[in-house]
Amino acid sequence: MNFKRAITVFLIGTLFFCVSCGGGEKRSGVKSKRKTTVENVDKTTPADQGGYGFEDLAEKLGFQTYVFSEEDGTFFGDPRAEKGGTLNYIHTNFPRTMRIIGQNSSQMINNRIIQALCYESLLDQHPATLEFVPSLATHWYISQDKMEFKYRINPDARWSDGMPVTADDIVATWDLKMDETILEPGEQLTFGKYERPVAEGKYIVSVRAKSVNWRNFLYFSTMAIMPNHVLKDLDGTAFLEEYTFSMVTGSGPYIIPEDKIVNQESFTVVRRDDYWNAESPFSIYLYNFERIKVSIVKDNDALVFEKFKKGEQDFLQVSRSRRWVEE
Repeated sequence: MNFKRAITVFLIGTLFFCVSCGGGEKRSGVKSKRKTTVENVDKTTPADQGGYGFEDLAEKLGFQTYVFSEEDGTFFGDPRAEKGGTLNYIHTNFPRTMRIIGQNSSQMINNRIIQALCYESLLDQHPATLEFVPSLATHWYISQDKMEFKYRINPDARWSDGMPVTADDIVATWDLKMDETILEPGEQLTFGKYERPVAEGKYIVSVRAKSVNWRNFLYFSTMAIMPNHVLKDLDGTAFLEEYTFSMVTGSGPYIIPEDKIVNQESFTVVRRDDYWNAESPFSIYLYNFERIKVSIVKDNDALVFEKFKKGEQDFLQVSRSRRWVEE
C-alpha cells in the first residue's frame, strides 16, 4: 500500500489528484490557516530513546532514512494549488462501519478514503520509486538477517486530540489486530507472522518476524496506527461496539466529525487546521480541499450521471468504454 498513498484504483487516484490540486467547482479560493507549531514539545526523552538529537546518532545505530530532494517535489503535490473548497464525490454504498479494523471494515471506501486520509503508518512509499519515506517514523532499521525491524517515531507526531504518538501506540495497534474478537481473521493471518512489538523507548519500537519474507517490512511499515490511550481499555468486542459509526482518533490530515456522518446518506471528511505534519515537504502541497463530501446513491447509474452533469459531484468514474462512445 502507499499508505498515503500508493493508490492503484483509478477512482481513488482521481480523488487524490483532486486533493493535491485543490479547487473544484465550489472552491472558495481562501487559503486556510494551519497551526503548524507543535505544542508540548518533549525535551526530556534522550536522543538514544528517539528524542530530539536522534538524527545525529541514527547512522551509527544502523538506522536509515529518506532525504527529500528537489526532484521529489514533482511527486508530492503542486505549489500552485490553492487551499480550500469542497470536493463532492458519489459512492454506491454507505460504509458498514467507519472503522478501519475489524468486522465489516474491509470495504474499499474504508481502506482507500477513511484510512488514507485520517490515519497514518510508520512509513509511506514514494509514489514513483516505491522507496520507503518517512511518515510517523523518521528513521528505520533492518537487521542483517531481515528478521528484525526498528522504527524511530517522530517526537513531533500528534494525534488529532493533541496527544503524542509513541511506541506504545504501535504495540496497541498490533495487539488489537491480533485479538480474534475483532472478527477479521485476515488481520491475525497477516500480523501473526510477527512477534509482539516491543516499545524500546518512548519513540523507538522494534518488531521481529517469525520467518524471512520480503513482505514483512512492507506490511508492518504500512500498518495504519491507532492510539494506545483509546485502545488500552478495550478488547475486540468492546472496540467493535463502540466504534461502529464513530471515529477512532487518528493522526492524519483529515478527520470525520460525528456530526458530519449521516447514516446511509453521506459523510464529510474535514481537513484539520492543526495537522502535525502539514509543513513536511512530503505533504505541504497535498490535502488542499477543506472538505471532501461523500454522498451515497445506491444502484442508480443514471441518477449519478445526472448529478454529475448538474455539478452535484465533481468527477465521474466511467468503467465501460461504451459510455464514452454513446454518451
